[in-house]
Amino acid sequence: MCPEDLAMQNSFGRTAIFGAAAVGDIEAMEMMVKKNSDLPHIYDMNNQLPLHFAAEIGQKQSVQYLIEVTDMEVLDDLKRMTLVHALISGGFYDICLSLLRRFPKLAVIEVSPLEILTYRHSAFFSGSNFNFWQRIIYSYLPNELERPVDYYKSASDIENPVKEVEKGSKRKTNWSSMFWQLAGKVVPEIKEIQKKKVTHTQALQLLQFVCTQIAKLDIKKVRDHIGHPLDVAATMGNVEVVEEILVSFPNARFLVNNDRHNVFQIAIANRKADVFNLVYQITTQRHLVLAQRDASYNTALHLAALLVEGTENHASLDLRSSAPGAALQMQRELQWFKEVEKLSRPQDQEQRNIHGKTPATIFTEKHEDLAKEGEQWMKDRANSGIIVAALIATIVFSSAITVPGGTHSENGLPLFSKRLSFVVFAVSDALALFMSASSMLMFLGILTARYAVGDFLYSLPKRLIIALITLFLSIIFMMIAFTSILYLVFGDEKRWVLALVSSLATIPVLLFAFLQFNPLLDIISSTYGPGIFGKRGNCILI
Repeated sequence: MCPEDLAMQNSFGRTAIFGAAAVGDIEAMEMMVKKNSDLPHIYDMNNQLPLHFAAEIGQKQSVQYLIEVTDMEVLDDLKRMTLVHALISGGFYDICLSLLRRFPKLAVIEVSPLEILTYRHSAFFSGSNFNFWQRIIYSYLPNELERPVDYYKSASDIENPVKEVEKGSKRKTNWSSMFWQLAGKVVPEIKEIQKKKVTHTQALQLLQFVCTQIAKLDIKKVRDHIGHPLDVAATMGNVEVVEEILVSFPNARFLVNNDRHNVFQIAIANRKADVFNLVYQITTQRHLVLAQRDASYNTALHLAALLVEGTENHASLDLRSSAPGAALQMQRELQWFKEVEKLSRPQDQEQRNIHGKTPATIFTEKHEDLAKEGEQWMKDRANSGIIVAALIATIVFSSAITVPGGTHSENGLPLFSKRLSFVVFAVSDALALFMSASSMLMFLGILTARYAVGDFLYSLPKRLIIALITLFLSIIFMMIAFTSILYLVFGDEKRWVLALVSSLATIPVLLFAFLQFNPLLDIISSTYGPGIFGKRGNCILI
């Protein structure tokens, strides 16, 4: 096939190399380029090069090859800008960083890479939906398990972190990295977490470089470049972008959006705890940031008093997923309000907005419906639990007064009183009765509570925790009593009978644990856990 044939374009203006790039056929692309070196520079009808096309569809092998055979010098700034956007959208952060180091002015173009990165929340750790165990594995993984490739090694840059990584990786060939590499081969999920951590590191390096270039501009251009990304990042909860902007531009904390809300007020209004927690890393003027007023004269405390409404709002979805149940949502809202109140100035607590309302008044008004939903949620669980507790109390009480095996006619003592299994029955039956009675009383306390707004913070969750734990214990002790008495009366001291009955008795215990254990852990964690607030990083924001 002659070079001219390879340059033929289809109805979309695409040559054969586009097809090879779509499937990642490197060998075919190499053969084509050897015969016709102009192929990487032929545009299609969408004014895209094969490199743009491969980046947009996320074809990694094709991008890595085409970036080396495409002459960037012949592209104008617009083509380079669209390439930067395509690389970021495709997740090729290391390649994009190399390109920006060669053409630094691309970092401060009109539609900045910072803005594109802001919307790529999944490129950072805060946008990854890791479970508890995945987060633990992530934290112990080495920072660099794969070296980012410098695609423009000839470009001299004293700030190039890629070269530092290469040097550091040679020194850090230790047992830890070898262990995790081996673990990744054995457990595929670990390898996926490794890849994500490398991606997060590369995206963070790209973010830092872009912010470094923006910092070289004058104040007005800096404000134009970081204003909208800061607003979007705070709204989405993209804490890495927010933190890097605040580190690079400390005065950005005072920037306000169209609603005259600064970054922390945006985080409060959208209930983004990770972004709000950056306020703990501010060493000066922390109270002034929260005291800023918007167009309605609302401070941060007023915003904390508002309820995020509408299930279509992503912030509302975050709140509901992290605090299941109306009562726990109400508790989480109170925790937000109390935390912002603690960090605000004393005079802000009595500050009135343009409507003449204090934060406490707004909180009571806006959360009235949620408080009613929380009350109904608590009562529904109390009604269900009190029925089960009453049934258990009835069973174990009747078992206690009906002595298994009968009594001695001479002294009235139980016939099996000296048998170990009878002692186990008596003790577990008594404990089951005490626990079920305690559970009933706690559920009754929930039903008769006054349901003031402040009760949802500790009082009501504490009663529900005690009620569920005592109910769970009463079921366990009832099953132990049931097992021991069956073994005593019908088992004839045969071990296989005890093993069989014990195995069957664990079924209701496991069912209760399966249905109620996770909700119980959520309540305990929300009430007595470390909470969602507090300093999370070591970086100091002046």
